[in-house]
Amino acid sequence: MPLLSLVACLTAFNTGVTLSADLHLGIIDFAKCQRSYYKTYTSRSAFSKLRDENSSEVTEMRRKLKSLMEEQQAAGQSQKQGELSADGLREAQERAGQITSLQRDLMERESKANKELEEEASRIQKELTGEIYETASKIGKELGFDLVINVTFGLNGVPAAISCNVPEENNITDRVIQELNRYAPKGWSPPENSED
Repeated sequence: MPLLSLVACLTAFNTGVTLSADLHLGIIDFAKCQRSYYKTYTSRSAFSKLRDENSSEVTEMRRKLKSLMEEQQAAGQSQKQGELSADGLREAQERAGQITSLQRDLMERESKANKELEEEASRIQKELTGEIYETASKIGKELGFDLVINVTFGLNGVPAAISCNVPEENNITDRVIQELNRYAPKGWSPPENSED
């Protein structure tokens, strides 16, 4: 379906409609902005903490389940050998109920954790994207651009637009990064690999 949309878009541009010769274009490397934005890192840190907390809870539930299952297996061996008392049999029956209940709770907790993490990742991405686009739009307007083209993303990793004859001074990436990081914590700077 994306290929069909691309063909329709290209066909629409081939209908004799021409762009104004005085169209003022700017470009932005959105991915670099995102990599260089301090909130990307603070959000990742908060997300990692949430993921670790969820993982810790799930790990503890799995550990408890494993322990109960090992006890149940030992009780089963004792029963086969005729060494399980009436109290031991009652405990094994109670433990079987605990195992079933814990398995259900574990599945529910894992599902809840996955949903919570998915929603948080989506919220973070939406927030960061909105802030970057808002800042880029503001700077683009201040500089008098009619259009700012994102040269980073596109279909199958290929940029949707390729900057050919756009002067380097029309690249607003560094100005957007500077504006985004205006309120960064003192001493913060983008990691070394934010340039790739």
